[in-house]
Amino acid sequence: MALTDAELGRLKAMLGTDYVPHLPVLLPNKNTAQDQATKNLSRAFSAFVLANLCHLAPAVAAGMVVDDFNDRGIDAIYFHAPDQTLYLVQVKLKSGSEFQEAEAQSFVSGIRQFISGDFANFNTHVQNRKLELEGALDTCDHVKVVVAYVGERVSHNARSELDRLTGDLNQDEQRYVHPFIEIGPGHVLQAMDLEKAYRKIDAKLKIMKCRKISEPRVTFIGTVWLQDLVALHDSYQDALFAENIRNPLGVKSDVNDSIRKTLEGSPEHFFYMNNGITILAANIAPKKAANDGEQTLDLRGLSVINGAQTIATAAAFKAAQPGADISRAKVTITLIAADANGEFGKSVTHARNHQNPVSGEDFAALDDNQERLRREIAARSLRYIYKSGDPAALDDPDAIGIVEAAYSLALLDEHPRTVWLLKAKPEIFRTLGSPEYQRVFSRGLTAETLINAVRVARYLNKFMQEAVRDETDQVAKETLRHASVTHGWVLAKRTRDQINGAVLLDTVKVGVQLGSPADTLRQSIVDITAARMRAASARAWALYRNQATSLELLEAIMIAHYGTTNPAAIVAKKSERPVRTNSRGRAVPLFDYPKSLFDYLCAKAPQIGNLS
Repeated sequence: MALTDAELGRLKAMLGTDYVPHLPVLLPNKNTAQDQATKNLSRAFSAFVLANLCHLAPAVAAGMVVDDFNDRGIDAIYFHAPDQTLYLVQVKLKSGSEFQEAEAQSFVSGIRQFISGDFANFNTHVQNRKLELEGALDTCDHVKVVVAYVGERVSHNARSELDRLTGDLNQDEQRYVHPFIEIGPGHVLQAMDLEKAYRKIDAKLKIMKCRKISEPRVTFIGTVWLQDLVALHDSYQDALFAENIRNPLGVKSDVNDSIRKTLEGSPEHFFYMNNGITILAANIAPKKAANDGEQTLDLRGLSVINGAQTIATAAAFKAAQPGADISRAKVTITLIAADANGEFGKSVTHARNHQNPVSGEDFAALDDNQERLRREIAARSLRYIYKSGDPAALDDPDAIGIVEAAYSLALLDEHPRTVWLLKAKPEIFRTLGSPEYQRVFSRGLTAETLINAVRVARYLNKFMQEAVRDETDQVAKETLRHASVTHGWVLAKRTRDQINGAVLLDTVKVGVQLGSPADTLRQSIVDITAARMRAASARAWALYRNQATSLELLEAIMIAHYGTTNPAAIVAKKSERPVRTNSRGRAVPLFDYPKSLFDYLCAKAPQIGNLS
């Protein structure tokens, strides 16, 4: 299946950030700037393919690109000396069409000419590497032909052309590896995912007083020198805590203060002041053992699931005071043989962290869906932080925290009680297992929808903050302060199509296009709320805090703002009351509010365009 528009957009964004800057400069040409940008993305795709196929750094892979406007069908050439293999790559970065016969013929023709050592008709990128490539041709034992694409497939005729090249045993060249390497959309998505994944950590740790428990699961318990854990942190940074439910909570806290003071004044007492570290590792292999119970363990796929705060604070202390001696500081350690991503590993992470003061929503970090979103958003060169404890999210405009994400996505939720819940219990939308969490963080949620929802919500929040600040009438000021969620929820429905699209919204256009509707809605909210306040002899805060009256206000505001011109339909929808039979056999309403009416109004919300 071809890449979707959203997936292709994500790939292009990653190519533009990670690969395009390292490409050889395009040769002089008369093409437009847009054509050149499109060409560079295609060239970057060939570098991306090489990087993931041969485990190369993006800059190294980009240097292997020979593609230009006038080439011989070969997009990248790389010689892997350790196994004497020459890779010849052609790519197609178009999701709407298959890899066709003409493209295969051009590629095969170029390969035959290149393998024969005839470089005369190749472009300057190849000529500049002539000595290197001639040496590769002389010494290589294998030639691997690579075709990568993001469309539906390699056509039957194109496949035949490539198979004839690599599978013809009667030709003079016997070094072709058959069949050719085919990298389709599925492989591309997998490579994109791995590109933004935390790297796997394999390391050795020396454990003192080491004891092994074999059943029911292999576990090692002992003590470890704190400086060895600091060295691990210096090498791997936050990847060390990838499976922990939260990141280290920053450097300014009472706990961190206590850790620093102990390290500074009496590091030998650190052991007594600390609860210890828990590490999961997919595989634990004992190595050298000493007579005093000291054991070196080879850990594969390790992750710290409890104790991140201790390690990160100690690392920060050591970085700030490189001359400080922490060599006498040690901590207890538990190492459990378990895959951190497996069900058992997650249950251990959950249980070990229940011993500490963590909130229910922290356990959203155990949801694989959150890590998927982080990787997809990273491909857009943005940060998504779904663990608590990272203060950078507060100041970085390119960072999105789970609190902001949950709020923004909830504005899209069509359940009208969401408006009240966002004021009364906002944490429920980020609490793993709640129906509200499952609605906003669905498995089908894309990175683009999340980013777009946040961009709209950021503008609307800023708009209402300024509206409250600038309002001189105290009653209107109070109304706007308590109706900010209502304002965002109603207007978010008008951006639904744009938010759910495959293209990221332009923050400037969001401000331009939403400015007038936001102001119209603001005034409508003030007028409707004022009328209800007079009728009920109640303050604005009382109306919006109560579920029933907040729903009544929401209904009136939606009808007024959406300009619904079919009163008969509204009356009919409002009277629709699905019923259920209770235990006594009586028919009772399934909902205590006009669900059909709210569904109808949400569907009728006039859409605002030109936001991207």
